[in-house]
Amino acid sequence: MLTEDEAGRLISWLADAVGRLNAAHDLAEALDTTARSAVAAIPGTEGAGIVELTRGGRLVERVSTCDLADRTDRVQNDTGEGPCLLALATGGTVRIHDLGEETERWPALAEAARHEGIAGALCYRLDTGLDRRRMTLNLYSRRPGVFDDEAVLLGELFASHAGLALAHAHNAHQLSTALSTRDLIGQAKGILMERFKIDDYKAFQMLVESSQHTNLKLTDVAAWLVASVEGSRG
Repeated sequence: MLTEDEAGRLISWLADAVGRLNAAHDLAEALDTTARSAVAAIPGTEGAGIVELTRGGRLVERVSTCDLADRTDRVQNDTGEGPCLLALATGGTVRIHDLGEETERWPALAEAARHEGIAGALCYRLDTGLDRRRMTLNLYSRRPGVFDDEAVLLGELFASHAGLALAHAHNAHQLSTALSTRDLIGQAKGILMERFKIDDYKAFQMLVESSQHTNLKLTDVAAWLVASVEGSRG
Protein backbone atom coordinates (compact mmCIF):
# COMPACT_ATOMS: atom_id res chain seq x y z
CA MET A 1 0.00 0.00 0.00
CA LEU A 2 1.39 3.40 -0.98
CA THR A 3 1.92 5.95 1.76
CA GLU A 4 0.59 9.48 1.32
CA ASP A 5 4.09 10.74 0.47
CA GLU A 6 4.64 7.94 -2.05
CA ALA A 7 1.27 8.63 -3.68
CA GLY A 8 2.16 12.31 -3.93
CA ARG A 9 5.48 11.50 -5.59
CA LEU A 10 3.69 9.14 -7.97
CA ILE A 11 1.21 11.81 -9.06
CA SER A 12 4.03 14.33 -9.49
CA TRP A 13 6.08 11.89 -11.54
CA LEU A 14 3.14 10.96 -13.77
CA ALA A 15 2.41 14.62 -14.46
CA ASP A 16 6.06 15.23 -15.36
CA ALA A 17 6.30 12.13 -17.57
CA VAL A 18 3.08 12.94 -19.43
CA GLY A 19 4.32 16.49 -19.93
CA ARG A 20 7.51 15.19 -21.56
CA LEU A 21 5.51 12.83 -23.75
CA ASN A 22 3.14 15.57 -24.88
CA ALA A 23 6.14 17.73 -25.79
CA ALA A 24 7.45 15.10 -28.23
CA HIS A 25 7.61 16.33 -31.82
CA ASP A 26 6.74 13.03 -33.47
CA LEU A 27 5.85 9.41 -32.75
CA ALA A 28 9.47 8.19 -32.77
CA GLU A 29 10.48 10.72 -30.11
CA ALA A 30 7.39 9.90 -28.04
CA LEU A 31 8.18 6.17 -28.17
CA ASP A 32 11.74 6.77 -27.01
CA THR A 33 10.56 9.05 -24.20
CA THR A 34 7.97 6.46 -23.13
CA ALA A 35 10.50 3.66 -22.81
CA ARG A 36 13.13 5.72 -20.99
CA SER A 37 10.59 7.24 -18.60
CA ALA A 38 9.32 3.77 -17.71
CA VAL A 39 12.82 2.56 -16.82
CA ALA A 40 13.38 5.59 -14.62
CA ALA A 41 10.13 5.32 -12.71
CA ILE A 42 8.85 1.75 -12.44
CA PRO A 43 10.65 -0.14 -9.64
CA GLY A 44 12.72 -3.14 -10.69
CA THR A 45 12.92 -2.20 -14.37
CA GLU A 46 16.37 -2.64 -15.92
CA GLY A 47 15.36 -2.29 -19.55
CA ALA A 48 12.32 -1.38 -21.61
CA GLY A 49 11.25 -1.81 -25.19
CA ILE A 50 8.25 -1.06 -27.36
CA VAL A 51 7.32 -3.50 -30.10
CA GLU A 52 4.67 -3.43 -32.79
CA LEU A 53 2.88 -6.41 -34.29
CA THR A 54 2.77 -6.14 -38.07
CA ARG A 55 -0.10 -7.34 -40.22
CA GLY A 56 2.00 -10.36 -41.10
CA GLY A 57 2.25 -11.34 -37.43
CA ARG A 58 5.88 -10.30 -37.00
CA LEU A 59 7.15 -8.31 -34.03
CA VAL A 60 9.06 -5.16 -34.95
CA GLU A 61 11.04 -3.36 -32.28
CA ARG A 62 10.29 0.37 -32.33
CA VAL A 63 12.57 1.37 -29.47
CA SER A 64 14.82 -0.29 -26.90
CA THR A 65 16.64 1.26 -23.95
CA CYS A 66 19.34 -1.39 -23.60
CA ASP A 67 20.69 -4.72 -24.78
CA LEU A 68 18.58 -6.65 -22.24
CA ALA A 69 15.32 -5.34 -23.70
CA ASP A 70 16.60 -5.76 -27.25
CA ARG A 71 17.55 -9.42 -26.65
CA THR A 72 14.27 -10.26 -24.92
CA ASP A 73 12.07 -8.75 -27.63
CA ARG A 74 14.18 -10.46 -30.30
CA VAL A 75 13.83 -13.85 -28.60
CA GLN A 76 10.04 -13.47 -28.47
CA ASN A 77 9.97 -12.63 -32.16
CA ASP A 78 12.21 -15.60 -33.00
CA THR A 79 10.25 -18.11 -30.90
CA GLY A 80 6.78 -16.72 -31.60
CA GLU A 81 5.87 -16.88 -27.93
CA GLY A 82 6.11 -14.77 -24.82
CA PRO A 83 4.47 -12.17 -22.58
CA CYS A 84 4.34 -9.29 -25.06
CA LEU A 85 2.49 -11.48 -27.59
CA LEU A 86 0.09 -12.51 -24.84
CA ALA A 87 -0.48 -8.86 -23.90
CA LEU A 88 -1.21 -8.06 -27.55
CA ALA A 89 -3.66 -10.95 -27.79
CA THR A 90 -5.54 -10.30 -24.55
CA GLY A 91 -5.17 -6.54 -24.18
CA GLY A 92 -4.32 -7.04 -20.52
CA THR A 93 -1.28 -6.73 -18.29
CA VAL A 94 1.10 -9.70 -18.28
CA ARG A 95 3.49 -10.15 -15.35
CA ILE A 96 6.05 -12.93 -15.35
CA HIS A 97 8.13 -13.57 -12.25
CA ASP A 98 10.77 -15.64 -14.05
CA LEU A 99 10.74 -16.30 -17.80
CA GLY A 100 13.21 -19.13 -17.33
CA GLU A 101 10.59 -21.06 -15.35
CA GLU A 102 7.91 -20.84 -18.06
CA THR A 103 8.92 -24.22 -19.50
CA GLU A 104 5.39 -25.55 -20.05
CA ARG A 105 3.79 -22.45 -21.54
CA TRP A 106 6.75 -21.12 -23.54
CA PRO A 107 9.46 -23.81 -23.69
CA ALA A 108 11.58 -22.18 -26.40
CA LEU A 109 11.44 -18.78 -24.71
CA ALA A 110 12.21 -20.25 -21.29
CA GLU A 111 15.35 -21.93 -22.59
CA ALA A 112 16.47 -18.75 -24.35
CA ALA A 113 15.71 -16.65 -21.26
CA ARG A 114 17.90 -18.85 -19.06
CA HIS A 115 20.70 -18.62 -21.60
CA GLU A 116 20.37 -14.83 -21.95
CA GLY A 117 19.98 -14.14 -18.23
CA ILE A 118 16.45 -12.73 -18.51
CA ALA A 119 14.02 -13.18 -15.62
CA GLY A 120 11.24 -10.72 -14.72
CA ALA A 121 8.90 -9.32 -17.37
CA LEU A 122 6.00 -6.88 -17.28
CA CYS A 123 4.12 -6.15 -20.51
CA TYR A 124 1.32 -3.72 -21.31
CA ARG A 125 -0.63 -3.25 -24.50
CA LEU A 126 -0.60 0.42 -25.49
CA ASP A 127 -4.07 1.66 -26.41
CA THR A 128 -3.05 4.42 -28.80
CA GLY A 129 -6.17 4.49 -30.96
CA LEU A 130 -3.90 4.53 -34.01
CA ASP A 131 -5.47 2.64 -36.90
CA ARG A 132 -4.22 -0.96 -37.10
CA ARG A 133 -1.18 -0.26 -34.93
CA ARG A 134 -0.79 -2.77 -32.09
CA MET A 135 2.06 -2.04 -29.69
CA THR A 136 3.22 -3.13 -26.26
CA LEU A 137 5.42 -1.54 -23.63
CA ASN A 138 7.70 -4.26 -22.27
CA LEU A 139 9.67 -3.97 -19.02
CA TYR A 140 12.42 -6.44 -18.12
CA SER A 141 14.76 -7.37 -15.30
CA ARG A 142 17.57 -9.86 -14.73
CA ARG A 143 16.11 -10.55 -11.28
CA PRO A 144 13.12 -12.89 -10.78
CA GLY A 145 10.04 -11.73 -8.90
CA VAL A 146 11.08 -8.09 -8.98
CA PHE A 147 7.79 -6.65 -10.24
CA ASP A 148 5.44 -6.42 -7.25
CA ASP A 149 1.80 -5.27 -7.20
CA GLU A 150 2.74 -1.61 -6.81
CA ALA A 151 5.05 -1.80 -9.82
CA VAL A 152 2.22 -3.36 -11.84
CA LEU A 153 -0.20 -0.61 -10.81
CA LEU A 154 2.29 2.14 -11.56
CA GLY A 155 2.99 0.59 -14.94
CA GLU A 156 -0.72 0.40 -15.76
CA LEU A 157 -1.20 4.08 -14.95
CA PHE A 158 1.83 5.00 -17.01
CA ALA A 159 0.85 2.81 -19.99
CA SER A 160 -2.63 4.33 -20.02
CA HIS A 161 -1.26 7.88 -20.18
CA ALA A 162 1.47 6.85 -22.62
CA GLY A 163 -1.06 5.46 -25.10
CA LEU A 164 -2.89 8.79 -25.21
CA ALA A 165 0.37 10.73 -25.50
CA LEU A 166 1.59 8.55 -28.38
CA ALA A 167 -1.65 9.16 -30.26
CA HIS A 168 -1.27 12.89 -29.62
CA ALA A 169 2.32 12.88 -30.93
CA HIS A 170 1.32 10.93 -34.03
CA ASN A 171 -1.61 13.22 -34.82
CA ALA A 172 0.46 16.36 -34.21
CA HIS A 173 3.13 15.09 -36.60
CA GLN A 174 0.51 14.24 -39.22
CA LEU A 175 -0.95 17.73 -38.95
CA SER A 176 2.49 19.32 -39.19
CA THR A 177 3.30 17.23 -42.25
CA ALA A 178 0.00 18.14 -43.89
CA LEU A 179 0.59 21.84 -43.29
CA SER A 180 4.14 21.61 -44.65
CA THR A 181 2.89 19.77 -47.73
CA ARG A 182 0.22 22.37 -48.36
CA ASP A 183 2.78 25.15 -48.04
CA LEU A 184 5.19 23.40 -50.41
CA ILE A 185 2.53 22.86 -53.07
CA GLY A 186 1.46 26.47 -52.63
CA GLN A 187 5.01 27.65 -53.31
CA ALA A 188 5.24 25.46 -56.42
CA LYS A 189 1.92 26.78 -57.73
CA GLY A 190 3.09 30.33 -57.15
CA ILE A 191 6.23 29.70 -59.21
CA LEU A 192 4.19 28.30 -62.12
CA MET A 193 1.61 31.09 -61.93
CA GLU A 194 4.33 33.73 -62.12
CA ARG A 195 6.32 32.02 -64.86
CA PHE A 196 3.44 31.06 -67.16
CA LYS A 197 0.94 33.79 -66.21
CA ILE A 198 -1.74 31.25 -65.31
CA ASP A 199 -4.26 30.97 -62.50
CA ASP A 200 -4.14 28.79 -59.39
CA TYR A 201 -6.23 25.98 -60.90
CA LYS A 202 -4.09 25.62 -64.04
CA ALA A 203 -0.90 25.70 -61.98
CA PHE A 204 -2.19 22.85 -59.85
CA GLN A 205 -3.17 20.88 -62.95
CA MET A 206 0.38 21.28 -64.29
CA LEU A 207 1.75 19.81 -61.07
CA VAL A 208 -0.69 16.90 -61.23
CA GLU A 209 0.20 16.15 -64.86
CA SER A 210 3.92 16.29 -64.06
CA SER A 211 3.34 13.89 -61.18
CA GLN A 212 1.53 11.44 -63.46
CA HIS A 213 4.10 11.63 -66.25
CA THR A 214 7.11 11.18 -63.96
CA ASN A 215 5.53 8.66 -61.56
CA LEU A 216 6.55 10.91 -58.69
CA LYS A 217 4.39 12.00 -55.80
CA LEU A 218 2.83 15.43 -56.12
CA THR A 219 4.81 16.65 -53.12
CA ASP A 220 8.07 15.38 -54.66
CA VAL A 221 7.37 17.28 -57.89
CA ALA A 222 6.59 20.42 -55.89
CA ALA A 223 9.74 20.01 -53.78
CA TRP A 224 11.89 19.56 -56.91
CA LEU A 225 10.42 22.67 -58.53
CA VAL A 226 10.89 24.83 -55.44
CA ALA A 227 14.44 23.55 -54.90
CA SER A 228 15.32 24.17 -58.57
CA VAL A 229 14.15 27.77 -58.44
CA GLU A 230 15.86 28.44 -55.11
CA GLY A 231 19.04 26.85 -56.46
CA SER A 232 19.04 29.02 -59.57
CA ARG A 233 18.60 32.12 -57.43
CA GLY A 234 21.53 31.11 -55.26
